[in-house]
Amino acid sequence: EGRLTNFGKTLHLMNRDIVKTCPPNMEILASNTNGKIHSLYRPGAIFTVQGHPEFNGEIIKELLKMRIESGVVPEDTGNDGIGRAALPHDGLAVTIAFWKFLGI
Repeated sequence: EGRLTNFGKTLHLMNRDIVKTCPPNMEILASNTNGKIHSLYRPGAIFTVQGHPEFNGEIIKELLKMRIESGVVPEDTGNDGIGRAALPHDGLAVTIAFWKFLGI
């Protein structure tokens, strides 16, 4: 569970990076209860996400299978993600927000 703005409620997330502090003049768009920051924004300058708006459920499933096999992701964690990979997500909405940010 985390704190999200209305810009994108759910994204596929698979990384081992952690952003714990918010730089000055930045707005946190998404975070979780572990204190990890998942999205930062500064109007006209910076727009970041830790999630993967470009990945669909099939890509996530395949990546998780590879990471389980290589031992990077514990089997129970990976299987949980595989089970949720087909759930609706806001990847398209976040991609459109990136396009708008870039003026496309």
